[in-house]
Amino acid sequence: MKHYKLVIFFLFIIIIFIIYKFTFHEKVNYLSIGDSISCGVSPYGDIKDSFSDYFALYLKNNHRLTKYNNKFSSPDLRITDFINQMKENKHIKDNDKLVYINQEIQKADIITLSLGFEELNYKINLEKNKSIDTLNNLYNYVDEIFSDYLKSIEMLRKITLKPIILIGYYNPLSYLNKQDYQKIEKLFRYIEINFNKLAKIKNIYYIGIYDVFKEKSYYIPSNLDYHPSLEGQNYISNELIKLIETKKILK
Repeated sequence: MKHYKLVIFFLFIIIIFIIYKFTFHEKVNYLSIGDSISCGVSPYGDIKDSFSDYFALYLKNNHRLTKYNNKFSSPDLRITDFINQMKENKHIKDNDKLVYINQEIQKADIITLSLGFEELNYKINLEKNKSIDTLNNLYNYVDEIFSDYLKSIEMLRKITLKPIILIGYYNPLSYLNKQDYQKIEKLFRYIEINFNKLAKIKNIYYIGIYDVFKEKSYYIPSNLDYHPSLEGQNYISNELIKLIETKKILK
């Protein structure tokens, strides 16, 4: 009888452990670093929800969010600015407390990076009927973006070993004439290939959005602006959610 009770007791413990293992999730700190897309700038110039806002809301609704910090992001943040923030351990005031970026990186359980797209579009600086005659310069500039990203990720890895997720680019210039569009498509395909390589080299996660944004033009509703619609932002968030759930990135 004693033996029987012990077996029942241990079976009960095992069942409790299995339930705990598959239903309990630790709460996480989420840090979003990015430019105008991370900040939720809309195609019409106002501020709406961004993919990081949607992702943070998902974590909160699933009782998995401790803290969401996007306060080191800004619409005009460049990759080199982010590197300097880490070098200087930039601080901001948050609820009357000084918050330092390197400490926030250390505390973060997951970090998203969405940088360089603002810079690239500034460099392209195309209007509707303008021809592309400086494509080689654009390739050189894209290589600079990769080099800066490499430096920033190496600096991040000196501070944290937690998951880093890089958000890719899309081509917002579908309105160009056929010849110029084909040229710029090659540039963005080059970017996509090299972002994938960068992610593998530095052992970080990558979310490519190029192909889906190309297919779903309503994700970029304005020919006068390159920022995504709320549907586009929501798509990026859903890809983030899929990534963390399928790869079991968070405990």
